[in-house]
Amino acid sequence: MTKNAILYTRCSTKKQVASFSLEHQTNLLINYINDNALNKFGLYTDSGISGKSMNNRRGIMKLIDAIKKDSNNIDYLITESFDRLSRSKKDLVDIFDLCERMGVTIISVLTPIHNLNYPQRKMMATMYAIFSEMKIDTTSEAVKKSFEQQFNSKGLISSKLPFGYYLDKDANIVIEENAKKLVCHIFHLYLAGYGYRSILNKLYMSGKTNFTIQRIKNILTNTRYKGVMVTNYGTRDDVFPVIIPMNEFNKVQMKIASKSTKILKNKFNNDGFFHKIICPICGNYLGVNAVKSSKKTYFYYYCSTGRNKPTNDKNHHNFSLKMNQFKSLLVDYIKSFLDSRVFKNKLINLLSNFIKDDLAVINSKYNNQKRKIVNQYKINKINQKELKSELKTIGKKDSYFDDIRLKLNKFYELGINGFLKDLVSQVTIDKGKYIFRMYENSVVIGKGVMNND
Repeated sequence: MTKNAILYTRCSTKKQVASFSLEHQTNLLINYINDNALNKFGLYTDSGISGKSMNNRRGIMKLIDAIKKDSNNIDYLITESFDRLSRSKKDLVDIFDLCERMGVTIISVLTPIHNLNYPQRKMMATMYAIFSEMKIDTTSEAVKKSFEQQFNSKGLISSKLPFGYYLDKDANIVIEENAKKLVCHIFHLYLAGYGYRSILNKLYMSGKTNFTIQRIKNILTNTRYKGVMVTNYGTRDDVFPVIIPMNEFNKVQMKIASKSTKILKNKFNNDGFFHKIICPICGNYLGVNAVKSSKKTYFYYYCSTGRNKPTNDKNHHNFSLKMNQFKSLLVDYIKSFLDSRVFKNKLINLLSNFIKDDLAVINSKYNNQKRKIVNQYKINKINQKELKSELKTIGKKDSYFDDIRLKLNKFYELGINGFLKDLVSQVTIDKGKYIFRMYENSVVIGKGVMNND
């Protein structure tokens, strides 16, 4: 019977994407499964994303979901090298443990250790991850020293300059006059009472279509426009010529600070539904936004992708949901799901299989140790007193249940947000702001009615 394999490729930079790094990895993996008579069950990719952490790596997260949902149909996870999966020791060990539990063997084409037993494979992979972390740290330190030297000698540590500046033929930073007028115009509009969106709309109507709300925010807060360059290596005021007078720049910063809700928004980034609700208009995940009034602050799930477009742009939309109202509705749906027969049956089956598997391991370990000691007594290797002592040493079978108790305690310690993060992987809603679907692996929740698809 042909075995199934899922493939994973990743490259860290857009430059690597352009140099066909992903294409090379894919061809390598396809050749491997063809040579070993394996069936390609899926291909997951992260393009231009660092392997230092799992954040924003949709490819690896989809791969993990596939292993959790469809492990019965997956025999192998194949990648070019272990550092493609992750350059973090902790993340790589977590992936190894998951695959081991699900019966999926990880194969690194360039580091073929899959014929070793699991503890040996895990140890080798951990060593590779440690070396990867060391390489990241070493490279990072070298880059920092290089930037620090550049900063101290020339001041400029990147050839990419802010809007309004360019390098002349002698590599001096010079103001671009037309762009300067536009930067000054943006500052003047903000001080005159225009918000980010109003400024964006005025620019769009005047034919400046390459601006976004975020770009306007960046211009208004960039200290280089007042002639000050602030970096991790120090501060210099002799590199960039002044576009915005110091007094005017500081007024803008005070006004921005008075309206800032950044700290409040960061508080909700660990919300159980953060980046799980899908916008029904453009399909992107909703973030968290805070709107301050004179007396109260209101929190919303909103689509930054649509909102960052100018109002007259065809892709602009302002879709948002009141956080408290939406969460209340969604939690009610989840509660009814937890009370439903579908969930209870799933939980019972899950716990039954979990405990049954662990009981088999526990009984096997306990009985093997007991049998070994009794056999030593039978062949006169130990006397009766030593037999009793050895049997007492291995303890009662109850002590073998500590691992199960530990795992169940971790489940109880999750809390509501931790539980929701594990339970809910994705929420889809319709344009009328009714919950359309919630996905948790194979469980589909449709308009409050729980079905098992």
